[in-house]
Amino acid sequence: MSIPYRYQHRSPGSYLHIFGLLAFTFIVFGPLLSLVVDSAGYLASEPGQVIPTERSSGLLFNSIALAFCVAAGGMILGVMIASVLWRWQSGRKHSLRWFLLVFAPIPPYVHALAWSTSMSYLSDILVRFGLPGISLQGWSGSWWVQLMALLPIAVGLSLIGFESVEVTMIEAARLVRSDIQVLLRVILPLMAPMLAASTGILFLLSLVDYSVPSLFGLNVYSLEIFAEYGATNQPSSAFLLALPELFITLAVILLARNALKDAVQNQVRSRAGTYDWPLWFTWLQRFAIIVLFLQISILVLSLVSSVGTGKDLALTISMSRSEISFTFWICIAASLICLPFALAAAHEMQRKDWRGTVWWVLVISPLAVPAPLVGIGMVSLWNRPLWYELYGTSAMPLLALLARFTPLAAIVLMTQLRRIDPLLLDAAQVFDTHPLRTWFQVRLPLMTPGLMAAAFITFALSIGELGATLITVPPGRGTLTLKIYNYLHYGASEQVAGLCLMMVAITLLAGFLAMIMLRGWSRLMPDNRRIREDTGI
Repeated sequence: MSIPYRYQHRSPGSYLHIFGLLAFTFIVFGPLLSLVVDSAGYLASEPGQVIPTERSSGLLFNSIALAFCVAAGGMILGVMIASVLWRWQSGRKHSLRWFLLVFAPIPPYVHALAWSTSMSYLSDILVRFGLPGISLQGWSGSWWVQLMALLPIAVGLSLIGFESVEVTMIEAARLVRSDIQVLLRVILPLMAPMLAASTGILFLLSLVDYSVPSLFGLNVYSLEIFAEYGATNQPSSAFLLALPELFITLAVILLARNALKDAVQNQVRSRAGTYDWPLWFTWLQRFAIIVLFLQISILVLSLVSSVGTGKDLALTISMSRSEISFTFWICIAASLICLPFALAAAHEMQRKDWRGTVWWVLVISPLAVPAPLVGIGMVSLWNRPLWYELYGTSAMPLLALLARFTPLAAIVLMTQLRRIDPLLLDAAQVFDTHPLRTWFQVRLPLMTPGLMAAAFITFALSIGELGATLITVPPGRGTLTLKIYNYLHYGASEQVAGLCLMMVAITLLAGFLAMIMLRGWSRLMPDNRRIREDTGI
């Protein structure tokens, strides 16, 4: 007779799993829950704080309009570019199309410096010929730079949408319709849920970013939250001000949940063939490719041309050694510490019952929290007598990075879990002699690609994090991002260009290492199908 589950003895692994879930909940949701508790008492004494003013309502409307235009423009360009890259199915082109995602973690303010420098050079040339100059300022400058900063993400999401369409449906439609009609009436409608979710993601990323608008003299709602905290030093006041934006971002991310879940869980199935596009559509594709080429070339060339000599670059790096060292340590620590907690959440997300649904919501919801609000929540949570020795130390920005990027690591690990053949795990349990041996000899090798990808993504994103780090960094310490951002307000210079170029190089190097290690590991690991054929499972 089998023993009921509630009376069975829990293994050490199950206790570690529960600890990982509790740690994930505390690290990710602790700051926000602390703000909720503090705001409840603050709201009782200051009820008028929840009433939006005319100024804040206007800022919120302008921020939503800017984010919507950035998202719409990004998805239009992303679909056009992805329709070209979709056809690159073999050889070097197949790897090159995903190389664009390496540029995704580069902070938006680096793009702001690159485009400001380029437009300044172009404006000087136009003025010499008696033509009006070009100035990237205000709404138009913020829209264009944010669009260029988010373009690699838009292309990657659009490419995932194209490859999620069943090739058999495409081939059947091509028998009776032209290729452009198949695209407009079959492919794009089937991609619609993914495109809507991708538009929502771009909308969120633009809405919660204040670095680019602040550099171009445009006040947005996210910046108003940070300014409110700086003026009042009251986390509760800033949280109440952030509620309208927080409700909007949470609604968008929850609406996009199903499409994101399908994109993560479904395997890539579509393989593009040769298509005969009309001339007008081909020219639109070429225009989009030219924009992508400008986005990459201007980012690199403008920074290289502004650095100066090699001695200038070496001097800039030497003067920023403390910031570089501090940035590396906390980013490496964040990329490693987040893995066990993210893995515990990823296992729960993989479940197909109500717990899996709940954990999907719990994991994606923090992605909608603005970065300044995470930093303010860290102050509210840790600035207490219980944590007196921890608050104000270098652990604060590290915890802020964990709060922001552990959910993303969980999504990456969830993707890897879906790729593991469950029959291999079942076979390992049959010959299981010790849980630890099975974990290190079977589960860990199968999970290694996902662990490496999650660590590299967390590292790359942590280097460019600004909103939460700006609030939690201790006195006397500073990150590379903070130094660049502070210098940018005083105008572009050789030092700023050198630091930005170094950050771009670090991000690209991390991406290259991730691609090389993942490809090398995939060659070392045997093919799952061959194992199943040889073992008969």
